Amino acid sequence: MRYKSRVKGPSPGAERWLSVNLRRIVGLLLVVFLIFFILTQPVAAANVLSSIAATLRTWATNFGTFISTSVSRL
Repeated sequence: MRYKSRVKGPSPGAERWLSVNLRRIVGLLLVVFLIFFILTQPVAAANVLSSIAATLRTWATNFGTFISTSVSRL
């Protein structure tokens, strides 16, 4: 007869549970920080958003140029 320990290791889903909760906590902290940043420094937050939008617009323009140039050379 084998000895059965009453002390068990972590359950198979324990690591998954921890990572999911950690993601939720980090996500919640990021949202709280974003709201705090917008409420305490609205001008700086608007400048950051404007800068991100300009960067995305530049990337989209460059990607469009790349695609149109690539297609026209076929």
